[in-house]
Amino acid sequence: MAGCPLADEKGDEFKKEILIALMEDCSKLVKINNEKFTPEDMAEARTAKEERIEAAKNKPPAEEGAEGGEEVQEDD
Repeated sequence: MAGCPLADEKGDEFKKEILIALMEDCSKLVKINNEKFTPEDMAEARTAKEERIEAAKNKPPAEEGAEGGEEVQEDD
């Protein structure tokens, strides 16, 4: 995936990001960028995904709108 902006941005973490995104949908996936991944890679991705889900659940509501850009205020 050389030249792919996501691959360039993530560097060594690219494989983990792909596993996080596709682990449930691509059960037959065995290689990423022509490199096989290990059970340890999969376990690390699963742990990272679970941590991200928990962090999102525990995020205060005020922070949710802050990442999406400007908040829109309605005039009364």
